[in-house]
Amino acid sequence: MKKLLLIFVFLFLFAACSNSQSDDASDSAAIEQACVEEGGTFLAEFNECENISEAVCTDLGGLYDECGSSCRHEPADAICTMQCVELCAFDSDQ
Repeated sequence: MKKLLLIFVFLFLFAACSNSQSDDASDSAAIEQACVEEGGTFLAEFNECENISEAVCTDLGGLYDECGSSCRHEPADAICTMQCVELCAFDSDQ
């Protein structure tokens, strides 16, 4: 009886974790779609959307930066022009 209960609990936890990962993927896809629809550029590797407004970023649950570095993902020793990029960053677990 105890083994059956443990198996049930294990399966329940496994199913819950699987659903969480699929929800994260669908959330990321929804954010990417909204970014592109608003005229932005989605950078999946960094979970960021460039060139969208602060209002749209906030609605999507992101963190807005009106003047992100255009070279923020380049190596520290790279030559960089000082240009601002409107940027909306999302938690990596979204």
